[in-house]
Amino acid sequence: MSKRKLILIGIDGCTFKILKPLINDGYLPTFSEILKEGCHTTLISTLPFNTLPAWTSIFTGVNPGKHGITDFIIREDGQYEVVNSRRHRMVDSLWTILSRHNVEQIVINEPVTFPPEKIKGIMLTGFSTPPQNRNFAYPASIIDEVEKVSHGYWPDLPFGFEKVIAENKNKGFQLISEFAEKIIKTTKYLSKSYDWQLLASIITSTDRLQHFYFNDFKHISSHYQLLDNFLNEIISKETEANILIVSDHGFGPLEKCFYINTWLRDQNLVAENRNLLNAILSKFRITYSKLVSTLMKLKLYNFLAKITPLSVKRSIPMDDYTSPIHFTDSKVLYPSINGGLFINNPNLNKNALKLLEALSTLTFNGEKPIERAYLRKEVLWGPYTYRAADIYLIPKYGYEISPRLTSSYLSAPSKFGDIRSGTHRPAGVFIAYGPDICRGVKLKEPLFTWDIAPLILHMLGLPIPNYMDGCVRKEIFKKGSKPAVRPIKYENVTEHKRIKTRLKTLRERRSI
Repeated sequence: MSKRKLILIGIDGCTFKILKPLINDGYLPTFSEILKEGCHTTLISTLPFNTLPAWTSIFTGVNPGKHGITDFIIREDGQYEVVNSRRHRMVDSLWTILSRHNVEQIVINEPVTFPPEKIKGIMLTGFSTPPQNRNFAYPASIIDEVEKVSHGYWPDLPFGFEKVIAENKNKGFQLISEFAEKIIKTTKYLSKSYDWQLLASIITSTDRLQHFYFNDFKHISSHYQLLDNFLNEIISKETEANILIVSDHGFGPLEKCFYINTWLRDQNLVAENRNLLNAILSKFRITYSKLVSTLMKLKLYNFLAKITPLSVKRSIPMDDYTSPIHFTDSKVLYPSINGGLFINNPNLNKNALKLLEALSTLTFNGEKPIERAYLRKEVLWGPYTYRAADIYLIPKYGYEISPRLTSSYLSAPSKFGDIRSGTHRPAGVFIAYGPDICRGVKLKEPLFTWDIAPLILHMLGLPIPNYMDGCVRKEIFKKGSKPAVRPIKYENVTEHKRIKTRLKTLRERRSI
């Protein structure tokens, strides 16, 4: 096993479209050095290019069809469920594998795991931690230390932070910065106070920042300078460590939303959820955010969230502009942003290609919101693909495919009270830097999210499980430290051709 330390910095939603202009203008000297003295390329996200499937692929080495976390909402036994790592992740995490090999780890703000895993070392959970839940750390004995050094650890931004941004952008930005600073302080303290061979710190404030401040140069540059200073401290202190910087997906501007469920409703494919509970709540203008905020103040949220059936939760109006969707009565539905299209009616599965073609060619007053469309079998493989959407749609740059049921097919998000200015895109970042990394190289080919876990195992001198989809790229390393690249084994010629076709399809997403 290698004795050299390894640092993994996750920057949620990071994109070279933001990084490189800031570097070229002199705002990010540390990022500049890392790119010049290391190697980098595009990191292609999963489909859908959303937080949970993408980070899970990064931390497992397999595509969503194998790990089972295919999106925020999955289909299991004909029913729709909100995903949970404990119940739905079907392969070992990187952290579990490393623990088996006795590798000391510190994992901070891990966004897709809850509750925290019992690893060899320390784990703090992030985005998937339920609001007000204090079970965010393993071992639990570390909580008081973490709370003290961070001045109150936040697994995510406080509930309702969007309202703060809407009322005062500067105050909202301070909230996002405070979130990042808590993670940074915690990372610096734990890495100094405890032994580790792998240090993983995931910064998710960037995702929230870019959703609401994408076109705001002042706030974007300020936040990335905060991260640049953080990286500088790490590099200055851990001079003999190798460093990997990855993002789960990229980002782009949000100019218009295609409200796909509205279009599907008018094709008699989506049904509205207009039951008695919805009618009463709508009459009194009680929305999901208002209800959750009230329950949190009464300290009833965690209890009621556990016992309330999903069917009841789906009856709650999300806002004053949209209607909820009836998941089981709809023949076809699109449940999450830039997610995928689920077909409930078995007869429609026969016509999936026709539906895919119809959506691919849709235009509204000359505007075509969809760039490309894929059937599930083209982009996912493995035993849990049945949980995933049947059709995936890639929106045109500047557009987003929204699940909201509104009065329009295509409009600026602001029309329905949406203050976001940025949205996810498929192309993220991969950067490597350190004593074993080649210098000043832009890799010709992209990496995929599932390449990261086997790369980490290789860099720590550990064997790579045969089930992993990812491969180690030898051109990342200096001469003399080239890895013995594990060959991909195919069951037969047909499987070989099928996988080659999938990889070609995935590489197309570099330019989207």
